Amino acid sequence: MEELLTVLGSALISFLVAWVTVRAEESKGRALLYSLTCRFFIASFNSIDPQTNQLKSNPLEKIMYQAELEAILNDFSAISTNSVFVRFLSRNELGPQMMVQIRRELEEHKESSAFAMNQGTIQHFIKTFDWCKEYPWGFWIRKHKITEGLVDFFRQWVKNSQPANQADGK
Repeated sequence: MEELLTVLGSALISFLVAWVTVRAEESKGRALLYSLTCRFFIASFNSIDPQTNQLKSNPLEKIMYQAELEAILNDFSAISTNSVFVRFLSRNELGPQMMVQIRRELEEHKESSAFAMNQGTIQHFIKTFDWCKEYPWGFWIRKHKITEGLVDFFRQWVKNSQPANQADGK
């Protein structure tokens, strides 16, 4: 009987260690995704003139914004090939969507001389930020009031730039 309890105790401990390890790695993945979203909002906010709430017209702003988008895409691509984060990425639909959305916006920038931010990209990063804040891992993110302020700025910025009559009637 004692041997059976030892085997069951060992199995339970092994399971708990594995479970805690997987959860810790998922938490790291969420933290990395959060870091990428923060970088996006900082780069985007730096591209806006604080006096007018419009994109800065300086051509250098477009170059700097594109460079940060490319850096975010490269960092996310590196994360997505890391075997530790494969499970995390496969369980969350926002990761692959982020890669596609950034690539699409980068192509738009290559084809246009004007500087514009893709609202779909902004909305996707807002959705990703909100997902990162969800419990149980997001409780520490809720303390980041400056980042929350940036995200709220973009929520309002996108809302204010929407046409009054949308196709879906909202």
